[in-house]
Amino acid sequence: MLAAKAGFGPYSKHKRHPHLYDLKRYEGEDEDPTYCDEHAGFGPSDIPRALPLLKRGIAAGLFGKGTKKGDPSLLWTVDDNGWIYEAQITNPGYGLYHAYPVLPNEAIAGKVLMRYADYVTQQNDPVLNLSLVAARKRYQ
Repeated sequence: MLAAKAGFGPYSKHKRHPHLYDLKRYEGEDEDPTYCDEHAGFGPSDIPRALPLLKRGIAAGLFGKGTKKGDPSLLWTVDDNGWIYEAQITNPGYGLYHAYPVLPNEAIAGKVLMRYADYVTQQNDPVLNLSLVAARKRYQ
């Protein structure tokens, strides 16, 4: 089961200030347009929240279509503050992911929110409901 083995590891490509996370600067050629720290305000002190958020997305079934070594290549989650994060598999077969914020202008946000709303309705959980309300406001 993915939730039991899932793990999270920060990735410097998605950090404007990777040194604050004890990461080396990303040296790849492909510049990333989204940064956890700059766009979503997800700082080093938020790292302990990453795994529970990842598991929230798994529980909600917010998976992409592809898999690598049996693990979903992409999955999404919704934070209590309304930010949607897209998690990409880092280490296939081991359930290790890294994530980055979905910006408000990205089309995937609407699809994720529709699926998340179904999950929230089924769970009848006030915390999840508040996260959905915050996300709808952020991505309107």
